[in-house]
Amino acid sequence: MDTFELVIRDIQNASPLIRSFTLEPAQAGSLPAFAPGSHLQVQIPDLNDHRCYSLISLDADTAQGPTCYRLGVRLEDNSSGGSRFMHSLKVGDTLRVAGPKNDFPLHAAAEGETETVLIAGGIGITPIASMAAIALPDQLPAPIAGSALILAGRDETSFTPEQGQTLLTNLAEITGVCLLARIEAS
Repeated sequence: MDTFELVIRDIQNASPLIRSFTLEPAQAGSLPAFAPGSHLQVQIPDLNDHRCYSLISLDADTAQGPTCYRLGVRLEDNSSGGSRFMHSLKVGDTLRVAGPKNDFPLHAAAEGETETVLIAGGIGITPIASMAAIALPDQLPAPIAGSALILAGRDETSFTPEQGQTLLTNLAEITGVCLLARIEAS
């Protein structure tokens, strides 16, 4: 798989432990297209190894070369270096990546299938959100009818109420979206 450089154009703190990265090509032009479920292999310099991070897109058309990529990365307590590295980055830093690669593709509904349920836990929403975006009617050659999304989190750091509302707004056309989390008042 060929590698290339990306520049970090924006970083948002999505929750106390999750950062959202917007990445653009270091050289002008579009990026390789990807399908929902795809990930990038990010080179971790101090480890001489890579870590895989799912690409996020709420745009149903990822088949065209996008102008940027988005990643969500949770800082793990027992990180072996990948999430710590990603959380140390700043806007303007560059990453060497390979991909996109898809080991987790969403398949069109088979004839006779009447319902699809997408289930995600915490940061696991990253590949599922992209799948949910194209699971809307008229987005696939064989639309997924009766689609539902269930997102669960182990605690308040999994996602914020604002993220849940944003997700609900962006995925409003899915017939059922259920967000489950134990969010305790401060």
